[in-house]
Amino acid sequence: MATADELMKEAFSRVRRRRSPIHKAGVRAELEYLLDGRRVRHAYPWGSADFYEFFRGRDEGRAIWRHYAAKAAASLRRSPCRHEHDIDGIVDRRW
Repeated sequence: MATADELMKEAFSRVRRRRSPIHKAGVRAELEYLLDGRRVRHAYPWGSADFYEFFRGRDEGRAIWRHYAAKAAASLRRSPCRHEHDIDGIVDRRW
């Protein structure tokens, strides 16, 4: 299972538009929440530009996680064992 650090490195190591530290903090907050269950509070006043930038980062973090989850599910579907797996990792034993 990937960590938030690994997914952040993969997402921001490519050539792309630069993102603010607040945006990256939002990405990291969402990845930590989805991968580890850690809730992260923010200190930005509602309606400010920083508030919206942080939550745009959270939206991107969720998109990164969805891409990671889809790749993980696809690798399970291609597993060489005799069982079928679904996205939750539950084994359906059909003999």
